[in-house]
Amino acid sequence: MGHFWHTTEGNRKMRNLDYLMERGGIWYLRFRIPTRFGGNWVKVSLKTTDVNNARRIRDRYVRPILAMESACDVYAAIIKQLQSIGEEMPEHLGTLPALIAGGGDILLSWWEAAEKYAAWLPQSGAARRTVARYTSVVDWLAQRLGEDEPMAKLTKAACAKIRDEMVAAKKSPTTISGYFMIAKGWMSWLGREGLADGERLRACWKIDLPTVRKKNTEIIPPEAADEAEECLPEWKDAPRIARYTGMRLNEILMACEGKQGCGVVEEQGVLCFALTAEMTKTHRARLVPVPAQLMDIATSKVRLAGVARRGAYLAKRYNLALKRVEGCENCSMHSWRVYANTMMMEAGVEENLRRRALGHADSKDTHYGYSAGRLEAIRAALEKIP
Repeated sequence: MGHFWHTTEGNRKMRNLDYLMERGGIWYLRFRIPTRFGGNWVKVSLKTTDVNNARRIRDRYVRPILAMESACDVYAAIIKQLQSIGEEMPEHLGTLPALIAGGGDILLSWWEAAEKYAAWLPQSGAARRTVARYTSVVDWLAQRLGEDEPMAKLTKAACAKIRDEMVAAKKSPTTISGYFMIAKGWMSWLGREGLADGERLRACWKIDLPTVRKKNTEIIPPEAADEAEECLPEWKDAPRIARYTGMRLNEILMACEGKQGCGVVEEQGVLCFALTAEMTKTHRARLVPVPAQLMDIATSKVRLAGVARRGAYLAKRYNLALKRVEGCENCSMHSWRVYANTMMMEAGVEENLRRRALGHADSKDTHYGYSAGRLEAIRAALEKIP
C-alpha cells in the first residue's frame, strides 16, 4: 500500500514529505498549482526510490512556485496596508520595509521557524534538558507571535508586548531575560541557515527588560587555585582548562568532544580551541589559543575525550568538591572565569585582549578578527595566568 502526504492549496508549510507520494517503492510528485496560476494538478513519477533525492527534485520545482505565490501575497498585503492607512499611518508604514525587504522570512511562518529550530537542536550537541527547554520556549514564543504569521512582520512593539505579558503574569526578571536570550539565539540561527534576515529579527528582541539582580560570581583565591583545580581527582583536566583559558563549561565540553564544528585546530600557525557561533554566548565563532600550560592536554585525544565523557555529571560533582576547599565555599566551575580575568588584569593585559580571550563582546560590539599576531597576543595574555 502506498503512502501519500499532501497539504492544502496555498499552505506554504513544506514539511519533509509534503507533495510526495510513494507507491511500489517509487516516489511521485503530486502538487496542485496555486489557483491564481491556473490550479492544475501535477502528477508525475520522479523515477527514484530514494526519498532524499525525491525531496531535492520537489524543492527544485515546487519552491519557486510557492515563492511566486508568496510574493503575490506580499504585494496584496502592501496594497491592503496602504489602503488602510489613516490616523495610525506611522505604525502601518513601519511594517512595510519588512514586507518589501524581508527576504527569506517572507516565506517562513513562526510555526515553520520553530519546527526547523526544534529539529536542529538535538543535533547541536546540547544536553537533552537544554533541548527540551529551548524547544518549549520557542514553541511558546511562536504561539504568542501567531503561528501562521510571516516572520517578516516582527517588530519591537510585538516583542515589547510579549515582555509586558510576562511581567503581568508575574514572571521573574531572570525568566524573562532567559526567554529573550533564547529568542535572540533562535533568530541568529535562522540567519546563519539563510532562512531569514537574522540580524534584523534579532534587533527586534533587543528591548529594555526588567533588571536581573544577580550575585556576583566569587573568585577562586589564588592561594587555593592548585587545590581547587585538583579537588576531584578523576576530572582534573577540565578545571585546568577553565583556569588557564576562562572558557565556560559548555565551551570546554564541546571543544574537547570535537563535535558540531568545535574542536582543537591550528589557525595561523597557532593551536586553538575552536567554538562555533551556536556554542558561544555572544553567538559568534570563537578561537581560544592554547597556552603553554595546556599543550599536553590539547595534543592528547585521550585526555580531551576524558574531559568530555560524562562532563555534565562530573561538573556537578566537581562543584560539590570545590566547596569543600577552604576559601571556595561559594565558588563554582564558573569562578575560574573570574579568576582568569582577574589574573590577566593584574598582569596588565589590555581590556580588549581579555575580552577576546574570555569570549566577551568587544567594546562597542566590534569584532576585530583573528590575525596571526592577535592570536599570538591572546595566547601570551593567557600564559600570564598563574
